[in-house]
Amino acid sequence: MTNRRDAGDGCPGRTPGGGTPARLLPPRSPQPPPVPTAEGARVIRHDTGRLRVLAGPGSGKTTLIVAAIADRVERRGVDPGSILALTFSRRAAAELGERLSQRLPVTVSQPIVRTLHSYAYGVVRADAQAADRPAPRLLQAGQADEMVRDILAGHADRGGAPWPAELHAALTSPTFAGELREFVLRVAERGWRPADLRLWARRRGRPQWAA
Repeated sequence: MTNRRDAGDGCPGRTPGGGTPARLLPPRSPQPPPVPTAEGARVIRHDTGRLRVLAGPGSGKTTLIVAAIADRVERRGVDPGSILALTFSRRAAAELGERLSQRLPVTVSQPIVRTLHSYAYGVVRADAQAADRPAPRLLQAGQADEMVRDILAGHADRGGAPWPAELHAALTSPTFAGELREFVLRVAERGWRPADLRLWARRRGRPQWAA
């Protein structure tokens, strides 16, 4: 009488239940950092004043930034907590942060890589805390448009004031609300006050700007 084993029980290349075989692979050894070009080496070792580097997509900007940060920490002894790398999008920040953590495994109290928006919010929040004011609240996606639509709806309920008569019909339009939100953002970016906006409205003959 011959003893039988369940399928995959001790049989090479099989797993219990006849599934796909699994193999454990040794961990990958860390790859050495790429050798920079002569121009890249000058960027990495730059240590006096500001430096503007122009490069197109796929030219190795992220690799160069990682190398420049690593050089400052490893060769120059710079505190990694004093280094800040800013990017525009969350995706770019995540990619840069991941590659930097692989190249430079250090622990810091604040992230080295942040988006412009995250850093700006951190500055405003720190200022509010220093002045003992409530921390600012970030609007979620769509909340700004909803607030603008609510304000315009109130203007429409009051007969359209303070808007010019030719815009009264647009006060309930979502498109107009979106354009108004963008206009307000551009005005805030330039640091214009209401008096500045009224002045430009008179100069340009645009009474809606002062509304």
